[in-house]
Amino acid sequence: MNRHIASTERPHFARTFAAACAALAVAQLAFGAESFYERKPADIFMGEGAKLTVDVVSVSDSGTVKADLSNGMVVLLKENHTAPVAIVQVTVKTGSIYEQEYLGTGISHLFEHLMSGGTTTTRTEEETRTILESLGNMTNAYTSTNSTSYFIKTAAPDVDTAIGLLADWMVNTQVTEKEFDREMKVVQRESERTYTSPDRVLFRMAGENMFRVHPVRYPIIGYDHVRAKLTIEDVRRYRARMYVPNNMAVVAVGDFKWPDVLEKIRAAFEGFPRGAALAIPLPKEPEQVSRRVMKKSLANLNTTLLTMSCRTVRLTHPDLYPLDVMAAVLGHGESSRLVRIIRNERSLVQSISAWSYTPGFDAGRFTVFTSVPQAENVDEVIEAVKEQIRKLQTEPVDETELARVKTQVAANHIYGSEKIGSQARSIVSSYLSAGDPDFDARYVAGIKDVTAEEVRRVANEYFSDDKLCLTIVEPKGEGPPEARLPEALEATPVQKSTLKNGLTLLLKRNPNVPVVAFELYFLAGLRAETTATSGISSFAASLWGRSTKLRSQVELAAQLEGMGASLSTGSGSNTFFLRAICLSKDFEEMVEIIGDVVINPAFDPDECEKLRVRI
Repeated sequence: MNRHIASTERPHFARTFAAACAALAVAQLAFGAESFYERKPADIFMGEGAKLTVDVVSVSDSGTVKADLSNGMVVLLKENHTAPVAIVQVTVKTGSIYEQEYLGTGISHLFEHLMSGGTTTTRTEEETRTILESLGNMTNAYTSTNSTSYFIKTAAPDVDTAIGLLADWMVNTQVTEKEFDREMKVVQRESERTYTSPDRVLFRMAGENMFRVHPVRYPIIGYDHVRAKLTIEDVRRYRARMYVPNNMAVVAVGDFKWPDVLEKIRAAFEGFPRGAALAIPLPKEPEQVSRRVMKKSLANLNTTLLTMSCRTVRLTHPDLYPLDVMAAVLGHGESSRLVRIIRNERSLVQSISAWSYTPGFDAGRFTVFTSVPQAENVDEVIEAVKEQIRKLQTEPVDETELARVKTQVAANHIYGSEKIGSQARSIVSSYLSAGDPDFDARYVAGIKDVTAEEVRRVANEYFSDDKLCLTIVEPKGEGPPEARLPEALEATPVQKSTLKNGLTLLLKRNPNVPVVAFELYFLAGLRAETTATSGISSFAASLWGRSTKLRSQVELAAQLEGMGASLSTGSGSNTFFLRAICLSKDFEEMVEIIGDVVINPAFDPDECEKLRVRI
């Protein structure tokens, strides 16, 4: 799921005051005006003498309640009275990027399996299962790169039972040998399916292709051979480190009064002590300096899957909004440019889409995903996508198209937060990623402010061939691929020809390195000398190439050095020769210099006398 975060703004005093009054009114209704003013915040919600207290309570303009418990746990609540249901979710700030010495094991995902509905010190698995069935059995858990969440959705009157179950899992889970062995096998079977699913293979490869240092490159489920080394003691140590209240947030959304639910959460987590502070730094990914390509062949696949990705920003960066609008212009819906042109008009792809992924950490990426039925069209598809991006880099988006796209993006975001489950995920994700549970709610305003010039700017800033990562999963052929270089990289045999002036020309193409080497030989040297002219070949070769009738020694040297090129001359027993080397891009300029040196040598008298003295 993409994360969309708007830039923060200082709330207007009137709105803040109104929110405070609303919160005060709710509390008065719940506890009575007189007792509310007389008692401290901790006493209001817990009763006097409680060990676990509520230290801070705040209510946002949108009605989201944030409470900080004394053990470091954060509680996020939102009333929603559209239906008599509620959802309770506990999210732990632990995922594949925070596994430290366990990176690549998928230990966060494994523990999710063990925690969700497992044995606790108060209940067996069977007892938990019975309670869940009585609640409607609408429960699940999921692990991402940076968090693990557990939730139960139920009828509003049963919200306290859901809170009690989740608290029991967080506080009292017991990892037994039997459950550890069983869930290791379950995860192994789940992992095996990732190797046969082309989409999963593709996106795992894409992460490894784009990130070489950042731990987001490791798959959430881990690598089989690494995970197999985990022991039950590893899991227990990891649980003790990460599953502490000051690394958790509890969110509840539904048909309830928030003071009542806050008290139930506080009571359920009574006796759950604060753990050691967790500060896990993430390494900074080095800048990408050249295009990257990663390719894999899979059997039982009849179409080529391709992603084209570039690194971008985290969700708190203001470029989030124009990047999301750019993604919509390119690949959201039937009217988007990639769908309309590449799929519908040119019939090059089966499907194509674009999105901007902006997590709460520094590993954002912009991706175009496509399925190409004909393998021979892959290069054409890549160029067609790049052509559409180049248009965005040079031509501002038409205001009509921009308005339509911004409305579409904002509407889709609103539709996506319609249900209480989506609201709960949005609130806790916004809080953990940006420190503001209502950050997602500000997203629509940020989208509305995007201009055509901002879209053009981000298209230029983040997209170039040097920053591109191409990841391809293609159908496997009948046999192993032929071991040869692509045609464009093959060397050629030596080609011999004779120019009109009698010069013999030998050419050989070798594209492994982008340079051109020249050698020019005359039949001369010692063989052409007499007793009277002994040493003249070496003397002449030392002067030749220093200057010409058109270029002084300083000018010639400066031009060669400016190209990063070199030119030297010499003589041997049978030859008098010139050698030069330059970059491929400077070929024509170097040919002109060599022609000048050969046809217009200066043999400057002053240089001749200086050389005679040195010899």
